[in-house]
Amino acid sequence: MPTSKRKTTARDIFMVRVPQSINISQDGEWIIFAVRDTDVKKNAYTHAIYRVPTGGGRLQPLPRGKAHDCSPRWRQDRDEVTSWSTPLIVTVCGIPQVVTSATNRVRDNELLSGKLLWEHGGMTVSVVPTPVALANLVLVTSGFRGYVLMAINLETVSDDPDMEAVVWSLETDAPSVS
Repeated sequence: MPTSKRKTTARDIFMVRVPQSINISQDGEWIIFAVRDTDVKKNAYTHAIYRVPTGGGRLQPLPRGKAHDCSPRWRQDRDEVTSWSTPLIVTVCGIPQVVTSATNRVRDNELLSGKLLWEHGGMTVSVVPTPVALANLVLVTSGFRGYVLMAINLETVSDDPDMEAVVWSLETDAPSVS
């Protein structure tokens, strides 16, 4: 076995890429993990989040947020290309939830597990307004290439994601801002 003439240095150790926070997606299809890198010039660590199919395949980087994103939890694939709306984080019946309003549907997922609690269609193209919470309701609106304003009951939790949670809706003259 050949021996190296160069000794291992502290810099070599810092340059090792270290996988962290390894998780399996809720559907069992993906392994999601963070990788720590060292920026020697800045004397700092950075992290990036990746996923790879559990059956093997190409490593896929996920969109970057903060340089210290290192705790991947879940990611739901959606049939929307994009949404300009900021997700709304709320706690309902003691359960932290994230409400996402996008081009095709409004969805409510458990924040920690990603489990879909409910979803409802009817949003228009290019949803920009952020959902707004009011007591046990969330108000979602879109006013581009069509109009919709809906009040949705956040306490409607069911094993059936298509369960009707809309309390009322308006399909004329809805604003495209929240």
